[in-house]
Amino acid sequence: MIYDRLKMRGQENFKKIYKEFQDIPFTHERIGGSLNKLTAYNMIVADGRFNEYIIPYRPLDNLDALLKFLELYGKVIVKLVSGSYGQSIILVEQYNDYYKLSEGQKSVLANKHDFLAFINKLVKNGQFVVQQYIKSRTLANAPFDIRVRLVKNREGKWTIVKIYPRVGDINAIATNIASGAAMKEWDIFFKNNFPHEDFEKTNQRLQKFSIEFSRCFQEMIKDNLDDIGLDIAIDSNMKFWLIEVNVNRVATSFIEFEVAEHAIPYAVSLVRKRYK
Repeated sequence: MIYDRLKMRGQENFKKIYKEFQDIPFTHERIGGSLNKLTAYNMIVADGRFNEYIIPYRPLDNLDALLKFLELYGKVIVKLVSGSYGQSIILVEQYNDYYKLSEGQKSVLANKHDFLAFINKLVKNGQFVVQQYIKSRTLANAPFDIRVRLVKNREGKWTIVKIYPRVGDINAIATNIASGAAMKEWDIFFKNNFPHEDFEKTNQRLQKFSIEFSRCFQEMIKDNLDDIGLDIAIDSNMKFWLIEVNVNRVATSFIEFEVAEHAIPYAVSLVRKRYK
């Protein structure tokens, strides 16, 4: 049994590898990269059970889409449908006749003509989605999100490997580790940044949501999954917002041992079921 963390089945550069191991069973048979952000959002909304956690979004398929979102929410995020590791995430804000565009730790102020020309290029690209900006900031005003890392255990049930906040630079937008964000301990981070909130209550609520969502998402996708990474924002009202569902190549940096503790028994259980 092969535990496929690579998740590149069907990709041209990896076809030879998968062909060589075609007689050995894998923990899943999903086509690599087959689930992008927009597909995942649409799937969740169509299902209906978790709509309260979905950040308002729409494909950036015309200029009016972004302008209407700006009018509604004041600040919006534009990001690649298939982007990863915090790449191509742009914060857009309007200041009278000017527009502030922020990406990474850099910002530019554009007049309306230049702004519209830039957005039209993104529209023609056809690979972007626009979302309401959710303010998820520490007491020091640094951006953060919560990564909940789940894998299946030996019983084939979803279990949480680790919950860890990712805190970006105060001038940054993205909170991905690859973009320079820092990984924090969940309980310490919470108590430092939400001193008047109940950690145990919030932690239980987060765990319950993460496990229930992962179980239901597998039903939605109608395919076998063996690991999931959920990126969650927490706003000033302690509301959870689902930023992204990661199922393609979920990072294991810094938690390799914890993932293996569950992933290996799960793979062994599949072998036993297959050959008993």
